[in-house]
Amino acid sequence: MLANSLFGFEARVQFDSIEMLDREVRVVAHINGRTSRCPACGCRSSRVHSRYIRTVRDLPISGKNVSLQIRVRRFICTNANCLRKTFVEDSSSFVDSHSRCTRRLIESEQQIGLVLGGEAGSRLAERLGITVSGDTLLRRLNCLASKPIPALRVIGVDDWALRKGQRYGTLICDLERKCPIALLPTRSASELANWLAQRPEIEIISRDRGGEYAKGAASGAPQATQVADRWHLLCNASNALLKTVEANISKVNECLKEVAPIDQATPILTDTRTAVQSNGVKDALVAPPCRSSPVSSRRLRYEQVIALKQQGKSIREVAKLTGI
Repeated sequence: MLANSLFGFEARVQFDSIEMLDREVRVVAHINGRTSRCPACGCRSSRVHSRYIRTVRDLPISGKNVSLQIRVRRFICTNANCLRKTFVEDSSSFVDSHSRCTRRLIESEQQIGLVLGGEAGSRLAERLGITVSGDTLLRRLNCLASKPIPALRVIGVDDWALRKGQRYGTLICDLERKCPIALLPTRSASELANWLAQRPEIEIISRDRGGEYAKGAASGAPQATQVADRWHLLCNASNALLKTVEANISKVNECLKEVAPIDQATPILTDTRTAVQSNGVKDALVAPPCRSSPVSSRRLRYEQVIALKQQGKSIREVAKLTGI
């Protein structure tokens, strides 16, 4: 029972021996039970035709590969009308037919491939004790992609770059299962509409603010509710806040002075050019407006440098004063 809980197999798999070698752990096991069910007719049989050893790989233990050697029996079907004369006892609970890896090892390799891809996933797997090539990880992903798509209710639609800045496609994700389900070669409304028309069960479509996706969703899935995704909502809200603050700098200054009074000679937010012309270098080094956009921050710093240079400061002095 301890070995079953360690390897995660069902109770009817009995372990005969566990041998610790230099680079691997070799486990010998067999399947309990006097009878087995024929997969073709369903009749049970206790007549053993032959035995053989099936070797499969399992998840590593303490960085060592695990070689699982299963003693498998082949039974004779007692049903005279069955097309199959012999069959192998069932071991599909932990390893697929004709597979050389356990199911949980394949699932682990698929997860590594999904996160890191081929070569990078292979390097990480080697550190974890899983010997697998990058090509094998990609083949695992192809097997994962060939599975039928389940019923969809909530999906997300966004673009992805085939070649950044030149060619884009459409990525469709199942937001309830948190996994990608389709890649469309373009981001046109017609192609999205054709894909959605084949799945009338979709209820909610989360998308960006692009007009093409709005047209495609309305045409292909009129029954679905369209919502803006969270990233674009937060981005639009932050941009609106920045514009509001920049448009009301004087009011922000008054609020900040009431909360934390400071030296009146050093204003909190001001126009850089006016400060330089009136008060000289000291006010030219006033920090840019709080939470300003990257473009406005760069412009203010540029104007500070130009103003100091026009006052006759050397490049070394300008760098020391501005901290650049």
